[in-house]
Amino acid sequence: MTPTFSYYFMTFLNFFAALATPIAAIVFVTYYIIINNKKMKMLASIEKSVYKISGISPVKDETAQTDFEKDLK
Repeated sequence: MTPTFSYYFMTFLNFFAALATPIAAIVFVTYYIIINNKKMKMLASIEKSVYKISGISPVKDETAQTDFEKDLK
């Protein structure tokens, strides 16, 4: 029995379906590496400008910790 048109057609589709999975994985990985990185840089620059405008230093104030340590002593 010779293969029918549907056999060849499904084989053709299956070939592209098998290629689509690694291609989609590569696309998603590059999306998260490149675009997420840009978002994080943008958020960091917004955060820096907020610190500059408000005058709050991004370094945590350690006075509360030192007061607690003084209470322990």
